[in-house]
Amino acid sequence: MAATEIRSVVAGSAGSHIKGFNSHGVVAVRNREVASGDVERVVDAARAVALPTDQEVLHVLPQEFIVDDQDGIREPVGMAGVRLEARVHIVTGAVSAGQNLIKCCNRAGLHVRDLLAGPLAAAEAVLTPEERELGVALVDLGGGTIDVVVYQAGTIRHTAVLPVGGGHVTVRVSDRGQGIPAGDRLHVFEPFFHGRDGRKGSGLGLAICRGFVEANGGRIRLLADTGEGTAFAVSLPLVQQPAPAP
Repeated sequence: MAATEIRSVVAGSAGSHIKGFNSHGVVAVRNREVASGDVERVVDAARAVALPTDQEVLHVLPQEFIVDDQDGIREPVGMAGVRLEARVHIVTGAVSAGQNLIKCCNRAGLHVRDLLAGPLAAAEAVLTPEERELGVALVDLGGGTIDVVVYQAGTIRHTAVLPVGGGHVTVRVSDRGQGIPAGDRLHVFEPFFHGRDGRKGSGLGLAICRGFVEANGGRIRLLADTGEGTAFAVSLPLVQQPAPAP
């Protein structure tokens, strides 16, 4: 409809196979002045970590450089020193997941320019440079996973993909509706939750499931079990509905 032909894409790789961790590398500076080649060598040294055979490195993201014990350096090229260190954040993903994603895109007539981890794609889409500089945690709640990215001082400090999402809550809640067709189970749940004080608040359509919800101090605590040994709890404020006009 946009009358635009797309031939190449940057594909986002998402799922619980995405892992993130911090690493550290050290090299000696040649000619006592940091050059671009020294930066490349120290980043390569930091990424030289042992990985399982089914994992591959998707991103190596420099956090900071250290020149002769002077830390917090973002651009060390041109500085005098004899020792260069780098702290980086490495994001890995499953080899098979990346290969299958590329095959799907190729069969659709698209060339994959690069693979981008899902949490980083979400951060690129919504975070501003000011938020990253001040420090921010982005939590992206999906159907099957929850992506978490933490920025501080403009760089990524932590990434994680939790194997829990909205779909797990839906399945566990809908299990209460045995005998009801799967497509109709969510329609039987009242979309409001009545607190202990009788006030009506938004419960996201899930809060009336007995045994799953506790109401305390004006908050809703939603308890869920994925059925795979993972349990989690979400605490939400009880949102009051506006009173009807007299």
